[in-house]
Amino acid sequence: MRSVIVVFGSATLPDGQPGRSLTARLERTLAEARVDTKSPIVLSGGPVVGPPEAVVMRSWLVERGVAPSRLILEAEALYTLDNAAKVAPLIAGLKATQVKLITSPAHMARSHALLRHELRCVTGRTLPIIKVPSADDASAEEHAREAIKLARDRETQKTKPCRQPPKIVRAQACAGSMRTHKSSQAGA
Repeated sequence: MRSVIVVFGSATLPDGQPGRSLTARLERTLAEARVDTKSPIVLSGGPVVGPPEAVVMRSWLVERGVAPSRLILEAEALYTLDNAAKVAPLIAGLKATQVKLITSPAHMARSHALLRHELRCVTGRTLPIIKVPSADDASAEEHAREAIKLARDRETQKTKPCRQPPKIVRAQACAGSMRTHKSSQAGA
């Protein structure tokens, strides 16, 4: 079985350090990376405030001993639906048979539903997604906001059932042991 660990970003501080929620996600990612030592780790998050969240996550994990060669960065997504749409082709390119999704508990239902849909669009099948929540506390208000955002995002997905055509994306090593992606489309 080919597992891929996927981490959705969260706000960074103005100085480029991870915020409270992102730190909790990274701590959970580090624990998972130490147990599941062979799985690649996809870090997703763009420059919402300061540097891209994926770059901040990469630095934090590498400083704590995670091999840079395991880390695949998606550093453009600015919101959760964008995270799901941008990582789905990466996951498919890694030939994943299951995904371990790491995010905050309040964010998990939304992230899981959106990623499941985007993966079906890209792969044509349903991949198992294991929920790996961080130890981030969330208020009832945060849970309610996420439920509203999920409903909005699901409506967006309904209007565009597959936001991108199926394509094959392969992760490749590049300079500095970072990874990037290239895509090819059938008939292109």
